[in-house]
Amino acid sequence: MKKTIFLLAAATFTWAGMSHVTAQGILGKLKEKAAQATGGASGGAVSKGGEKIALEDSADAFLDGKPFEKDAKGISGIYYSRSVVVGMNDDMTANKYIKKFLVTYDDATALLTLNTRYAYESSNRSKFIKPATFGYRDGVKSREYAIIKGIGKMYYEEGSMDNQYLMHTTYNSTEDLQGKVIRNEEGYAEKWSSVSIMEYAPGILLVYDNEYSGSSVRENPKEREKRKFKKATVLYKKEAAAEAAKITDQMVDNAFFDFSVKYAKGEEEYAKRTNTLKPELASFKDKPTKAALEESVRNYMTRDKWEEKLITAYPVSAWKNVNELLGLTALNTLTHRIMYCVVVVKKPNGDCEFYDWVIKQENAFATGSLAEKFAGKPLLFNGLTPWGGIDCAKVKK
Repeated sequence: MKKTIFLLAAATFTWAGMSHVTAQGILGKLKEKAAQATGGASGGAVSKGGEKIALEDSADAFLDGKPFEKDAKGISGIYYSRSVVVGMNDDMTANKYIKKFLVTYDDATALLTLNTRYAYESSNRSKFIKPATFGYRDGVKSREYAIIKGIGKMYYEEGSMDNQYLMHTTYNSTEDLQGKVIRNEEGYAEKWSSVSIMEYAPGILLVYDNEYSGSSVRENPKEREKRKFKKATVLYKKEAAAEAAKITDQMVDNAFFDFSVKYAKGEEEYAKRTNTLKPELASFKDKPTKAALEESVRNYMTRDKWEEKLITAYPVSAWKNVNELLGLTALNTLTHRIMYCVVVVKKPNGDCEFYDWVIKQENAFATGSLAEKFAGKPLLFNGLTPWGGIDCAKVKK
């Protein structure tokens, strides 16, 4: 299905408490350090010296003596990494090579925190590595939490800027001249600010860049094939060491793919249960007939090659006149008017979804005139915003 979507509102975001210039400066330094951290031109592998330091880290007893609150699911505790994790210190002057973490989960906030032994330094920035913290997008009351809880997995997708200081080595893919997907032999450092964490099994966490949350990747076999060379960090408790050792890259990929498929279905079901339609505005000046409004929507859907079928369309606002400044002297002119509607469609699989839909009607204006001359002008498409699934039984035709 081809859909040309015009969003009715745009959102912007910034890193809280950090200016754009400062953020760019830090990212530049992080990029330089990332190349150093994983060996740069040596194919992304951590050096033998780094491997040795990481093994020493896994044997260090410092984290064993740190207290932590037990959580209801038993996630919190000491974890070991199968592969080396690279940590950059707080002033980005040196790398640490890590294999041991104290992972804590807070039942109240749903925050997952990964501490290294370098997270407890209190005064020397060159010895301090910020802990990585992950959580559900909007906390425990979010729709994400409700969906994930229904799937029965603990899954964390929102990291903080501080997670830039921990990273692992991974690979991406390219294509040969015949279009076959092959591994790009130059490894690169993947900062943990871009990854998700999943509870794979009791005592095992997977750190991975999960792109399957986007349907285009999830539903395109060729795009999925490109991911088979990606590497994950496998974190495990001692009692889960044997099971963790058996986990392959393909098993990691399958786990995130399967989760994302279930999440997409859960999101759709959640939307059906909780979404409600705005009521129709009963009467207002120049309210179009239902037949005329639905004809306008169908005409657009046909031109844009929608596979969905229109169920209903109705206005939820009155007409709003739109003036523009026209001509050399910028004369105030009534050029058109808009009206907001609800449109519900049925997809080929039988599910229903709804949209905020904007209808536009041109005015037969002369520059500088505010006279309303809309009679006989067609109802035109002017934009839409998709809102998600809706239980078809809730829809009145």
